[in-house]
Amino acid sequence: MKNTTHNFFKNAIMLCAFAFFMISATNVQAGFCKAKFTYSTSGLIVSFKDTSTASSTATYYWDFGDGNGSNSKSPTHTYSYSSTFTVWLKIIDSKNSCSDSISQTIVLQKCTKKASFKYYISGLKVVFTNTSTSGTRTRYNWAFGDGSTSNLKNPIHTYSKAGSYNPYLIIYDSLTGCSSIDTSHYYTLSKTTSNCKAGFSYTTPGLAVYFIDSSVTGGFTKKYLWKFGDGGTATSQDPTHTYSKVGTYKVTLHISDSTCNDSITKTIVVKACQAYYTYYAQDKKVYFTNKSSSVLYSYWTFGDGTTSTVNTPTHTYAKAGTYTVCLMISGLCYDTFCSTVTVSCQASFKTITNGKLATFQADTIGNSSHAYYGWLFGDITGWSPNITKNDSHTYAKNGSYRVCLFVYDSNGYGSCNANLCDSVKISSSTTCKAYFKDGAAGIYHWFAADSTGNSSNAKYTWSFGDGKSASGQNVYHPYAKNGTYTVCLTVNDSSSSGKCTSSYCDNTILVSHHCTARVSNMTRYGTFTYNFEADTILNSPYTKYIWNFGDGKSATGQNVWHVYAKDGMHKSTLTVIDNANACKDSITDSFLYYSTHFYVSGNIYLGSTSTTADYGYVYLIQYNPIDSSLKRVDSTAFAPSNNGTYYFSNVPKGKYLVKAFLAPKSAYHDDYLPTYHDSSLTWSGADSVNVDSSVAYVDVYLRAGSNGTGPGFIGGKVTQGANKKAGDPLDNIEVILMDANNRPY
Repeated sequence: MKNTTHNFFKNAIMLCAFAFFMISATNVQAGFCKAKFTYSTSGLIVSFKDTSTASSTATYYWDFGDGNGSNSKSPTHTYSYSSTFTVWLKIIDSKNSCSDSISQTIVLQKCTKKASFKYYISGLKVVFTNTSTSGTRTRYNWAFGDGSTSNLKNPIHTYSKAGSYNPYLIIYDSLTGCSSIDTSHYYTLSKTTSNCKAGFSYTTPGLAVYFIDSSVTGGFTKKYLWKFGDGGTATSQDPTHTYSKVGTYKVTLHISDSTCNDSITKTIVVKACQAYYTYYAQDKKVYFTNKSSSVLYSYWTFGDGTTSTVNTPTHTYAKAGTYTVCLMISGLCYDTFCSTVTVSCQASFKTITNGKLATFQADTIGNSSHAYYGWLFGDITGWSPNITKNDSHTYAKNGSYRVCLFVYDSNGYGSCNANLCDSVKISSSTTCKAYFKDGAAGIYHWFAADSTGNSSNAKYTWSFGDGKSASGQNVYHPYAKNGTYTVCLTVNDSSSSGKCTSSYCDNTILVSHHCTARVSNMTRYGTFTYNFEADTILNSPYTKYIWNFGDGKSATGQNVWHVYAKDGMHKSTLTVIDNANACKDSITDSFLYYSTHFYVSGNIYLGSTSTTADYGYVYLIQYNPIDSSLKRVDSTAFAPSNNGTYYFSNVPKGKYLVKAFLAPKSAYHDDYLPTYHDSSLTWSGADSVNVDSSVAYVDVYLRAGSNGTGPGFIGGKVTQGANKKAGDPLDNIEVILMDANNRPY
């Protein structure tokens, strides 16, 4: 979709037209149209709302006063600096043969307000001191964690009972539209005037140990004295201490304030190598900190199928939930640490309006039962620190209001906070709005209608600009050709307050297909004939498929047949060309072809005994002298029903390796390793099989051992120097196996 905030001064014709509009703004034809707009600000973000009197086909020209403009009806623009700007709007209504323009001056400031506070505890009474950066038009909204609230700048609150509380403060500046929240404070209250208890936790990722103070006092300034058990001391709150050697140590923490003192001693075990991490979650984005020792390589699994080799990664999950995240370190030592990470904090809500009454429903999916919800309703009376997901508010008059939801969640696995602000329009009559977003997905294009302001009864109708149409809020459409299309969305809405219709069109929907060469099937029939089939899923109907069979012959078509005249190594190439969409791609594959085929059969035994294996698989592997590679040419399974016997048919003549391994359901799976014929654990030491007669009998004797991995093989060649030929052996060469993320196995 086009960017509604774009620089239309880059177009010379538009520049001339706009210059004429600016010079002649007072000489208008205003018989049937009137330019008018309102706006709301949040820092440097300004949302403009057109309220002009004009037909639905009117054209809009905005000048934001900073060198940027827009043709959208009601755009949103982000300014890059604070200043005073003169914003112009000109409308041209060709249907009514009129035009008009208007300007307004806006003053913008960056969001520099930050909520913060301190507190003093005396029994169940807490005295709060507001330390926020604020202005003359700042409002303060306190929630004390027990359902009580305050709008004072520096409140004093007395709790009704002892317990643990998490107070927070939200500030809102009505001049700039900026808001901020401080949820960082926790305390535990008792009926006594002092609550002093020493406590700490620690992590030991090697010789460096991280200590974290968890002591509780009455809110007075604490003093700390740490004794680490090796003669070392510290006076900071959360120190890090590095021991000179591994061992067991007694660590003591002494705390004191003006009312009490306490101490605690714990025994810790320091190891030379240990994997460990900490994390902080912000919405679905999690920041991991690797606190392991002796790390050369790090490998992360995030529990959602994705991995990373970054030492200290940041990962964004697709959806909320609890994931098992593992960190594996290697290098000077090896260790693995796994822990659960809960991604559970998100702020989103739905709004239902009925006249001037608005009902807000927070989406609690992913949030824990401990989550707090705070609402700002956008008018001077609108603040509610509701701890339930739903709230409602009655507005005094019609208009657009900026509603904000603040969520804070502490669920035992970590903590997070999130907030979301959205515009809510209050009107006694039914209004609706048509707007959408779009994106590409293969040969398809997706469109998602914005339902903000529309009721649940709204109907969405689409016109895709190629003669096709559809209905529904979210739709997919396959375009046959590349190009730029005008897509229109019409919304028809009805409720108890009335009916309305709104339309929106975007004439910059760019469709650009990519074609992909991929062979979905290659099957041999009889002695000489092969069937080749191309995959068409990602290609348009205009794609042409061209085959080159490697023997001087070719063919065209998505599904073709070819008869080879002689044995040998052949390279088949598929090329796809889509002239309508101006794209081309190709793929080449090599395979050995022999007109005469034989059979390979044998038994799979457990070690050197005569006991046959129960469940497993056998690979038939061929060495390719052209590129010195190993290639699996066939596979089969065996079971107790065939007494551990396997069988390959239609095997071309040549030299092969046979490899067998047990299936996970085998009773012997954990005790025997994947083995090559005759009883080798490596392909280089295996006995090769020359298939040149009707039947080759090849047995495999599985080697005993602890089997914690699956089957697999990797082969290749290593050459050294200009005088070495491909295939010449090399001695004492170390080969490191890396995965797709450059992590060594």
